[in-house]
Amino acid sequence: MDKENKERPLRLFIAVRLPDELKSVLERWREAHQHLYPFKKWTHREDYHITVQFLGDVEPERVPAIAEKLNLNFESA
Repeated sequence: MDKENKERPLRLFIAVRLPDELKSVLERWREAHQHLYPFKKWTHREDYHITVQFLGDVEPERVPAIAEKLNLNFESA
């Protein structure tokens, strides 16, 4: 990664992945109904998730500390 890109803020969020079975159900619904809702671009099936918290633009050097806090909180839950 070049220096210019490394210093750019990253747009981050905390999300929960969906089970494949639910992704399949949602994808079938999308295929059956997308003609009724003409979005410019539909989300790809593999990107389906539930956003828990949007963090916004985060400086790259803060990412390890955020990840560590998330891991600690997840392990203690």
